[in-house]
Amino acid sequence: MNNKENVPLYIKTAEKHFEKLSTRDKTYFSYIRSLSQILVGLLALLIGLRPNVPLDNIPKVLFLLSLVLIGLTILFSQRLLFCEVEIQESEEKAYCKLLSEISNSEKKLSCPNVVSEGVKSLKIFEKLTFCCFGLSILSLILYSVFLYFPIC
Repeated sequence: MNNKENVPLYIKTAEKHFEKLSTRDKTYFSYIRSLSQILVGLLALLIGLRPNVPLDNIPKVLFLLSLVLIGLTILFSQRLLFCEVEIQESEEKAYCKLLSEISNSEKKLSCPNVVSEGVKSLKIFEKLTFCCFGLSILSLILYSVFLYFPIC
């Protein structure tokens, strides 16, 4: 270290860096766990909603639409969760860069806040997730109504 005055700042930044590493790892494993749970839930849904009798056209279309919308919800929500992992990864890299700057600096530095750049697609995937989720619930309700109370 070139400047002994930067030692407390270095230690404080290193602690934040290790905290970010821990948070990133927890998020990654949470991502993997949720992916597994969603796949099991989707399998149970496909088995549970499989009709025993041939369907009319409207319930058949609504059933297929429900499955597609549930699949899209899973896809978009997983991308949304992975955006969180990407944000934490960028924060971790920013702390590594800051630690390097502090250790190589010959003058006293103040402690800057590290703010990661958000993933631009985060809001898009958030909206798509909730839109597909709402539409999938609506299509499942309509499927149930048309299955048990046929109009034709």
